[in-house]
Amino acid sequence: MARKHSGDPKLRIKDEIAGLCEKARLQVTLAIPDAAAPIEFTADLPCKTLDFGITLKVPEDRQSAKPRPNWLLRQIKNNGVKDAHVRFFWPRRSPQTQHKLKDLQENPDTISEGKDWSAPISFHVFMSRALGGRFSQQSAFIQEIEKFVPEFYDVLGSQLSARQKLALNSGKGAMKPMTPDPTLSQTSLSHLNPGYY
Repeated sequence: MARKHSGDPKLRIKDEIAGLCEKARLQVTLAIPDAAAPIEFTADLPCKTLDFGITLKVPEDRQSAKPRPNWLLRQIKNNGVKDAHVRFFWPRRSPQTQHKLKDLQENPDTISEGKDWSAPISFHVFMSRALGGRFSQQSAFIQEIEKFVPEFYDVLGSQLSARQKLALNSGKGAMKPMTPDPTLSQTSLSHLNPGYY
């Protein structure tokens, strides 16, 4: 959730309605306890698709294109996840690139094609599902969301972890992981209200 929306529900609803009208997309962010990052949900009206994904910043100590996707792929234990993709965000104005997860698992070098000079700055790991005629059916739409959220979290979301920042342990000169921000854990899957969609 954007910082400006966290304390202003009315502004959040207003901006979501504006995005729905301008882009024909319904976008919602879900904060899940212990997740690496908030889960981003998008319902694309023209394409009649549902997307669930997580965006992660790459570790700053990874300096080349190849180690960065490898850091991500090592976390994902499931091979050949259906409908799974990874979108890469690059520095400056370089356009985004996107690949099927199974293709990257088979050949991680795919990401560096045409990008040998640069390295991605973040990843968006997501699953996309086309509903076709079921998209316009209210009960079917809600049922697909209820089924898709835990499926995404089970096969992908729960396996991902953000790179922990290190902080000095004063007095001993050692390094230890910083405590995760508790504000990112506000909503549990068990408390999701289908009417929210």
